[in-house]
Amino acid sequence: MTTTTQVQPVVRQLFDTPQASAYLGGTPSPNTLAQWRSQGGRGPEFVKLGKLVRYERATLDAWLAANTHTGTGNTGAQSY
Repeated sequence: MTTTTQVQPVVRQLFDTPQASAYLGGTPSPNTLAQWRSQGGRGPEFVKLGKLVRYERATLDAWLAANTHTGTGNTGAQSY
């Protein structure tokens, strides 16, 4: 008797640049996200699939959490 194990695919929610901007509340704008990609290291991490740029939902959530502050004082956070 043989046993077959079915593997469930991992589903990752990927956003293009305008969708990522909308998910983040519209700030940063799609243009700002594109500028940050070209500057390296300023915005959320992204995935390159050929010529396509995609952002994983979990990565956007982590980036938001890392940029959440409890006060308006000078925290060294980047302005948009």
